[in-house]
Amino acid sequence: SRRSLFDQLRILKWSISFTMAGSSEEKLRVGDDSVAFVVTGFGPFQRVQDNPTKAIVETLVEYLKQNPSTEKLAQNTSTIILETSADCARMQLDTLHDEWEKSMEAMASAEYSTKTSAHGRVVLIHIGVNYRGKQYELERYAYNDATFRIPDEKGYKPQKENIIIDEPLGKRLETKLNVQQLCEELQMETTTTPKISTDPGRFVCNYTYYYSMDKLQNSTCTDNDINGKNVYSLFLHVPKFEIAPKEEQMKFVADLMTKINKQICSS
Repeated sequence: SRRSLFDQLRILKWSISFTMAGSSEEKLRVGDDSVAFVVTGFGPFQRVQDNPTKAIVETLVEYLKQNPSTEKLAQNTSTIILETSADCARMQLDTLHDEWEKSMEAMASAEYSTKTSAHGRVVLIHIGVNYRGKQYELERYAYNDATFRIPDEKGYKPQKENIIIDEPLGKRLETKLNVQQLCEELQMETTTTPKISTDPGRFVCNYTYYYSMDKLQNSTCTDNDINGKNVYSLFLHVPKFEIAPKEEQMKFVADLMTKINKQICSS
C-alpha cells in the first residue's frame, strides 16, 4: 500500500512522523527554512499507456539521494502516483484537506504558543505528460472547467462542468510561485527549453491543479499561523521520453525543486 497524502504532508516545525508503507515510523526534523515537497505523477490513460510521469515520480527520491546537492531535498520529499481520473484527484486532495484541518484544530487547542506553531512550507508539484509537447511547461494557471476530450480512467467525460460547483465556470487560479523567475533560471540549465504556459488543457491535469490550488494553496485552516499561505501548488507538463530522455527529465525536476526551495526560503 502507499502512504496517504496526509501522512506525506504533515509538515511541522518540530519533529514529525511519516508513516511509511510497509515500514515503521520514520522521524523527520523540519526547521524554519525547510520546504517539504510532495510530487505527484499519473498512471496510464487512453493515449499514454506508458506514462513517463510515473517513471519519474517512482524514482525521484532515490535520484535526489544520489546527488549531494539534493540529498537534503530527498529527506523532505514524498511522492505518489495518481490514477488518471478526476475522482481520484478529488478524493486524495479532499482527504488531505480534511485531515490537515483536524490536525490544525488539535494544534490550536494544544498548549503551544504562537512562536512555536508550525511554519513548515509545503510545495505540491503535480507532473503530467503533454504527449504532443516538445518542451517543459510550467503552468501558471488552472481553470474551473472540466471539459474532457476523452474519458478519464473511471469513464468520466464532462463537458463544460465546474470543478468547484460554487465558483464561476472558467474561473482562473494562479500559482503563488514566481514561475517567470523559475523559468528564466531553468532555461540556463537544460537542453530542452522550458516555457511558461497559461493553458494546462481541460483534462485531469487541469482538474488536479485547480482542485489543488482551491483546496490547499488558497485554503484557510483553523489556526491563522497554519494556512494556505504556507502551501504552494505548481503543475509541470513534461514531454515524452522520446523528446527528452528520462535522465534529463529527472535532472530538470531536481533543478526545479532546488530553485523553488531557494525562492521560497529567500522570500
